[in-house]
Amino acid sequence: MEFKMQLNQEELDVLEGKQGETLQKIMKTVVQYGDLYGAKKFVPITGPSHFATSFGLQHLEAMFDILDEMIKNGIKAKTSFTVNPKPFDKEHVKVTGGQKGALRKIYGRQSELEEKLNALGIKDNHAYTCTSYLDEVKDTPAADSILAWSYPPSVIYANSVLGAKTNLNPPLIDLFCAVLGKVPEYGLLTDEGRKATWNVVLNTRNMPNPHILGHAIAMKTQGETPYIQGVETFLGRRIEEGLQDALKDMGAVLSTSGTSLFHVDHITPEAVKMGKKLMVEHPQVYIVDDEELADLELSYPSPWKKKNVKPAACFIGCPHLTTNQIEYWASTIFRGLKMHGKTKVSIPTYLCAAPDVIARFKTNYNLNTKVEEAGIQFTGLCPVAFMKNSKMLLKPVVTNSNILRMNANIRYYNDSELSSIIATGRCL
Repeated sequence: MEFKMQLNQEELDVLEGKQGETLQKIMKTVVQYGDLYGAKKFVPITGPSHFATSFGLQHLEAMFDILDEMIKNGIKAKTSFTVNPKPFDKEHVKVTGGQKGALRKIYGRQSELEEKLNALGIKDNHAYTCTSYLDEVKDTPAADSILAWSYPPSVIYANSVLGAKTNLNPPLIDLFCAVLGKVPEYGLLTDEGRKATWNVVLNTRNMPNPHILGHAIAMKTQGETPYIQGVETFLGRRIEEGLQDALKDMGAVLSTSGTSLFHVDHITPEAVKMGKKLMVEHPQVYIVDDEELADLELSYPSPWKKKNVKPAACFIGCPHLTTNQIEYWASTIFRGLKMHGKTKVSIPTYLCAAPDVIARFKTNYNLNTKVEEAGIQFTGLCPVAFMKNSKMLLKPVVTNSNILRMNANIRYYNDSELSSIIATGRCL
C-alpha cells in the first residue's frame, strides 16, 4: 500500500504482515487514518487507554466481527483499559416489561460485548465509566502523557484539566492504537495544535453554572479551542474538588461542539506554564455576561406537551459524578426534603457515578445510610444511552445535565429547582 507516514522497521514489518494478517489490518487502518490527518509519524502511547465502545448495539455486526478476529488470534491491548458506562443497570434501575423489551431491541448484544472486552483486556468489572480519570478508578493520565482516547467529554478533560495529550479519535481506532501501543502524531499531540483561537472573558457577578457556561462557549467557539479568563476570581487557582467538578461539567458540554481542549487562565496545567502565550496572535474575543447566560437557560424548551407533569424519574450525573458531587447532591436533596416536610424522595432519583466512586462514597456509613433511607439510588449506567429506548423517550424525566438534555427527551432544571422537584414530585 502507498502511505505518507514515516514508519520504522518494526512498524513496516507489521504493515507487511510479518506479525500476522490481523495485526497487518490494524496497522494498515491506523496508518491510513494518520495519513488522512497529515501525521508524519507514530508516537508511543504513555498513558492509560479508555474506549468509547461500551454499548452492545444490535446493528454493529462489523465491529463484532473485528473483535472476534482479534480475540481468535490472541490480540489484545498492550495494557488494561477502561470503557464508557453500560447502557442499562438491571440491579439498580427498575424498568417495566415494555422498557426491558425496548432496551433489548437496541442493546441485545450487551453481554456478548462485555465478554469480548474481558478477552481484550478490560481492567476489571468496575471499569465502566465516562470518568475513568478520577482518582478512585486509579487510571488517571499524567501531565504530558500521550493517549488515544475517543469519548469527547473524557478527551477534553484529559487534555485540559490533566494536561495529557490526545486527539478525538474514532471508536475502534482507539482500540487499534492501544493494541499497537502507539498513535499517529498530529493535531492536539503537537504544540501548535494546542493553541487557543478564542479569548473568552467572564464578565459575571458570580461563577456561572458550568453546564450553562459550557453551552454558551460551545455555541460561540464552534469546535475551536478557547482560553478562558476569570474563573479563578470565583473558584481560586488550585484544581481541588469544587473547581475540578466545575471544569469537568463545563468541558463535557463544551465538547458537544467538537472542542477537545480548553485552557483556563492561571488554572489548567498549560495555562499555568505559558499563560496567554497559548493564544494565537489575534484570537477572536467572546465576553460572557450574566444576561446572556440567563437568556440561554430560559431558552431551553420543555419536551412535554402537558404542564404540571409528575416526572417519572430524575437522573443526576452526566458525566458521572465525583465523590464530592455525590456528597453535595445528598446534602442538597436532604435540604429540599426538609424544606417540604418530607423524609423520602417523591420520584425515583438516580445518582450516576463510576462504580469505584460509588464504592468509596459508601465507606461513609452514616451519610450512605441517610441516602438509602431517603430512597436515593446509585447507578453506574449511562443515562443518555438508557434514555434512547422508545419506551423511556415517552416518559417525563428531569435532570441538571445539559448533555443529557441535548441527547434525550429530558427537561433541564438548575440544582435548586431540581431539589424541590425531587422532594415534591411536581415540576415548577
